[in-house]
Amino acid sequence: MVATKSDPNCVEPACASKMDFFKSSMGKAVKKVSAQPKAVEDCPLDREELGKSTWGLLHSMGIYYPDKPSPEYQAKARTFVEALALMYPCVHCADDFQKEIAKSPPRVESRTTFSMWLCEQHNIVNRKLHKPVFECTMEKLEESDLTMMLSRTGLRMLRGSRAMSSLRSRVKVIGSDEAYTQIATEGTGRKAVVYFTAKWCPPCKMIGPIYDELSSVYEDIDFAKLDVDELNDTTSKAGVRSMPTFFYFKDGKFQQSLSVKLTAILRGLLVFLLTDGVMQFSGADEELLRKNVKQLNDL
Repeated sequence: MVATKSDPNCVEPACASKMDFFKSSMGKAVKKVSAQPKAVEDCPLDREELGKSTWGLLHSMGIYYPDKPSPEYQAKARTFVEALALMYPCVHCADDFQKEIAKSPPRVESRTTFSMWLCEQHNIVNRKLHKPVFECTMEKLEESDLTMMLSRTGLRMLRGSRAMSSLRSRVKVIGSDEAYTQIATEGTGRKAVVYFTAKWCPPCKMIGPIYDELSSVYEDIDFAKLDVDELNDTTSKAGVRSMPTFFYFKDGKFQQSLSVKLTAILRGLLVFLLTDGVMQFSGADEELLRKNVKQLNDL
């Protein structure tokens, strides 16, 4: 998806950039573009907007791609990339991308391989456009993705968690289906929270330190966490479909009295489900997590 110049055979907006338009309409006056009124945002997108949006989508897909995708999932991911290369609105950009994926087919075996492949493809484009290239390591890619996702609220959460770093976390790692069953159905005689998380989940990195902090504050509650990739069967049986997700229990029984904040759903951050008798809270919402843990403690 690269275009170093406009295609004279393509008159679609996707083949041109705003600068191309200004050059053709204003000639040497291009240098004064900054003084001109802002152009009306049109649809379809121009070449730069299209490229930026597409790469944003692809890199986000890479970060959320499963660590161990099924053969069917891999096939669909490969088909998606091939279809994108075929249907990309900028004709010469599409031709270029098709040639590149023919030389280096999509590596869809895992989140790491797919994310790295996308990064390498992005760098190929950037080199052709004489733009800076990315450092293609998972650490850097995850840092970039997390940075994009952090709002001011997210930054406040992280800063606040650092201030509480001196507190000792009491979070226990659930390493087996039996350990989860003991909390979820048999009960331990205590109140408990189970946190479903994943290494590849950027929102989990935001809320994780807050969860550690709460575990040190509420000593009458057992705090546990479960890696969904390590206990895939347990996660499936629990009906968890998004991360982070928090289940609240009191001696093996779900707690219907915990509050549900519907405005968070509208913000696209939280999903609440009542599944198989377990109240389920999904999302990286610090305020709601704190409120629900306090309510559980007060029961």
